This record gives sequence, C-alpha cells and structure tokens, in this order.
Amino acid sequence: MMKKISKVSILLALFSLALVAPGCSNQEAVLAKYGGPITAKLNEDIANMACVPAWPFPFSSRETPKASCTNCDKFAEAGLLTKDVVEDPFAASSFGADTPQRYKPAPDIRFELTELGKATYIAGSSDGPWGNDPPRFCFGKVHVNRITRSVGPVMNGNVKMIGVRYIAEIENPNPFILDPRAKLLGIKLPFGGPMAAGKPVLYPEANVTAIFNPNNPNNPNDFYLDGSLQIGR
Repeated sequence: MMKKISKVSILLALFSLALVAPGCSNQEAVLAKYGGPITAKLNEDIANMACVPAWPFPFSSRETPKASCTNCDKFAEAGLLTKDVVEDPFAASSFGADTPQRYKPAPDIRFELTELGKATYIAGSSDGPWGNDPPRFCFGKVHVNRITRSVGPVMNGNVKMIGVRYIAEIENPNPFILDPRAKLLGIKLPFGGPMAAGKPVLYPEANVTAIFNPNNPNNPNDFYLDGSLQIGR
C-alpha cells in the first residue's frame, strides 16, 4: 500500500518547482495523460461535499439512550428539524407525598424532520453519522466543472506529484444552499448569489495534489489526492 507523503519532505520539491515552474509548458500533455483519472477520483471525493452526516430520524433520546443527537440542535436552528422536550408525565408522582423525590427521569428530547429536512434527507444504511453510508442531509451532488491549471510533475525523491487547480459545480442544488442558515451546517458552500436558470452553481477554485505510487510509475491510476498539499499558486 502506498504511504502518505510527509509535509516536511515536500518542501524541497516545492522549492525546486519554484525554480523551474516559469519555464514549464507541458500542461496540455500532463492533462492529456492524467486529467481523466484525476477528474474521476476528484468526483468520487467531492460528490458529498454539499452533504452533512446526521442520525436516523425521528430521533428520541429515550429510545436511543446511549447516543446524543450530534449537531441536531444546529439542524433544528437551520430549519431541518423540529425539537421537542417531553417531560415524563409520571415523574412528579413517582414517589408518595411524604417521600422525598430522589430521582427524576430526564426528559425525552425528540427531533423530527421538517418539510425542508424531508426534501434533503438521505437515510443511508448506517445507524449513525460515522458509517460508510451515513444518514445525511444533502443539497446537491458535487462534481468537477473544469480543471483550470496543472503544475508539475514535481519529483520528491522518486515520488511524482502533480498539482491541480479546479472548480467544482453542484448539480441540482437545493435553493437552501444559498440560505444564510446553511452556514450553520459547516459544509463548504458555493459562490453566493441568485441561481440563474441554465447556469452552473460553482464553488471557489480549489487546489489538490495527486501523489503517485513510486512502485507503479507507469500506471496513471495509482495515486491518491491530498487537498492539504498545494503545489504552485
């Protein structure tokens, strides 16, 4: 299995790139060979960029006592859920009038989907927000609109790296994605402004680095993407 490259070891490669980048003119050749595989893997990585993991709903703290409904208060504030606090009707009379009440059951905290929540909720197959296919709120599917620039290849020892700048687009965006409340969800948002019919809704340009397996140098599909590494500007 290919190991992740360290952030420290990439500094020398970036310095070398700064020296040679102005004279590079092989961008078309690089994209002709690697653009397709990089775009395909990017599409996999960013498909759920406009989604946020959630819980199965409706949620009841009494029915799921070992779990807290992570982020559900934010979802309710954003308009995706309703929240109800239901006291135990028998709590006050659990003990006689002359008996000190030593225990009061916690109220049942209930979250249910609003109409907006129902329109954007995907049940998934996991029973919580941390599985491979979690329940989630999604506001559109994201894919690469275009690659705007490539930098490299840059060699770090025997490891080849290609920097890619790209612009992503959200398909069939729910209008809520441009609502100020969407910022509460902590997901990356596209450019603001009205959605014009027939025009794509785009994200700001982003930077990612493709790092290739040195043990398989002739396979353009044997690489991983690292969004924390930026080659070029």
